[in-house]
Amino acid sequence: MVASLVSTRKFDFYELHRFDSRTGVWSQVVVRLVEPQISFPFRITRNSSRLGYHLTSAVITIGGEGGRMGWVDLWRGILICDVLDSEPELRGVPLPLPMDLLTCNNGRGADIGGYANPIRGIAVVGQCLRFVHLEAIISTASRTTLPTYSSDGDEETETFPDPVMSDWVIHTWSNSKMTASWEDWIVDCKARASHATIPRKVMAKMLNSGLLSPEGANPVRALGNLWVSHPAPGTDDGVVYLLARLKFEDPKAFIIALDTRENTLLGSADFATEKKRGAGITYFPSNISKYIDPKDRIFPISKGVEDNYEESSLNEGTESVEFPFEKIIYSGLKCCW
Repeated sequence: MVASLVSTRKFDFYELHRFDSRTGVWSQVVVRLVEPQISFPFRITRNSSRLGYHLTSAVITIGGEGGRMGWVDLWRGILICDVLDSEPELRGVPLPLPMDLLTCNNGRGADIGGYANPIRGIAVVGQCLRFVHLEAIISTASRTTLPTYSSDGDEETETFPDPVMSDWVIHTWSNSKMTASWEDWIVDCKARASHATIPRKVMAKMLNSGLLSPEGANPVRALGNLWVSHPAPGTDDGVVYLLARLKFEDPKAFIIALDTRENTLLGSADFATEKKRGAGITYFPSNISKYIDPKDRIFPISKGVEDNYEESSLNEGTESVEFPFEKIIYSGLKCCW
């Protein structure tokens, strides 16, 4: 079964398109939002008006006899539907609010817009929702002067803020009830990068890759100074994956894995290098690796061709760490910062 949810001009009605692989036929039905998302327990400012409407940024499969799926607006909430029912209906499930963004700027809140994928993520683990929010602590104390041109073509200079990541914090929640109540969300962890433990072998690999700077270096680059984004809850408890860059819009990217319950960094790996600045390949965790024989993933080094063999270093420096069972699956979607 393939399902697609399409909004209509009416707030509480949607079109549900379903494809039955057994018959090879698409069907369409109008579904009603019988239980809308309840009002926010916090005053939403004008800057945060984006929270007032649903814009799907992710889709999750919850499962069960009714084939439950959820269309997720990572800023706002989830539209849940049992797509296999003969008369399907929609229910609204709220998501934890980004309080750091709603309360900043002297109470006016941040200018929230677009999709929240760069700082929020969701996954389903055993009929339970796992949600993560990335709180970025950014300093703009330093400024950069760049040449610009006026409308007359005269060369001028303009000073721009030079954003620096001072620290970042991962917040995680879980929800097994999935009702319209905000109280269903249970706070799991709060992990601050500057307080994280980095095992010796993981540290050695990150120093070698340049992700971290050695002691006494100038400037200092600690874990909290990395430009992280696109947090993804793992399919095991407590692990969150993040896209990491040395600086804002750096084309070279890494993946880091953080055990939020122990606040311990599990490892890092090269991810991708994009020619287009500010773009990155999105990813999501999956347990598909449990269906693959580990021996089939090993490529032996043929005798006499060692010089032509390029050894994979994805897990180098993490031999003593037991990684979560899932692997990172890459999709072809593009996300801008």
